[in-house]
Amino acid sequence: TGLKPETLERGRSPYDLLQGSRLTIRGRANKPLREATLRGPSGDRPFALAAGLDATLELGADELVEGKYVFDFVDEQGLTTRHPPSFAVRLIADRAPRIRAQTQGIGGLVVPRARVPLRISFEDDFAVVDGRLKWSWKGEQADSIGQNGEQVLEEIGPLVPAAKVDLTTAWELESLGIPEGASLVFSVAAHDNLSGTPNDGESKTFLLRVVSEAELRTDLLRREREQREAFERQITEQQELTVELRALAADLRRRAAGDQEVTVDPVDVLLSARRKQRTIATALLKVADAFESMLIE
Repeated sequence: TGLKPETLERGRSPYDLLQGSRLTIRGRANKPLREATLRGPSGDRPFALAAGLDATLELGADELVEGKYVFDFVDEQGLTTRHPPSFAVRLIADRAPRIRAQTQGIGGLVVPRARVPLRISFEDDFAVVDGRLKWSWKGEQADSIGQNGEQVLEEIGPLVPAAKVDLTTAWELESLGIPEGASLVFSVAAHDNLSGTPNDGESKTFLLRVVSEAELRTDLLRREREQREAFERQITEQQELTVELRALAADLRRRAAGDQEVTVDPVDVLLSARRKQRTIATALLKVADAFESMLIE
């Protein structure tokens, strides 16, 4: 794992250890011992004794199993410990890398020569060692040919191995030779540094449809119209809210002059207005993000 040795605090059992760990136990007796043994799930193991006082035992990765371990001590007079101390071990599997990926500035349609901007975050308990794009495409007909493959993310090379990597890149689709009308499915994958067979993590799957430039322009115009209509609805909502607040202000001035009795609670009106304003602001942010995405696209 590349981690430094860790000292386990006495009395904190059970201990959560990563699978493949080695455990070294060292102790000193208050009187000379004739023998010292560790009873565990896989059998008994004797301690090495130095001068009858200092005991040492190492359990290798293949010997350290999950379960309860008990110390048995016998002194030079043959006396044993009345209540043998013990500890427990829980083995934890090394998790696969976690990968969060998102496309930037594109919708669900792309042209064959598109560049797909990607923002990717890799995270592992110990270290990520690579990054890859896994992809496949197939034509729109059931009997159409298709292709699949993997592509190494060269940009990640100088950043690994590392426990966390953030990466922004752009994937060029032209080299894949994807025809118009095909569907492209892809994800981002990464290996960790587990010896032997590394864990392989994978992001969520993305689906894009490859279209002609004319189809993409038509889709952009449709999305632009939808967002413009959404923007106009929020303008209307904002104007109506402004009218409500101006009416409240006028009502408060008349009350202050003694020309009108109190009929509504200004606090309730203002609280309702604040909720409406937040709703409008959230909707406008979504519209702004959609327009920015279309502009990048």
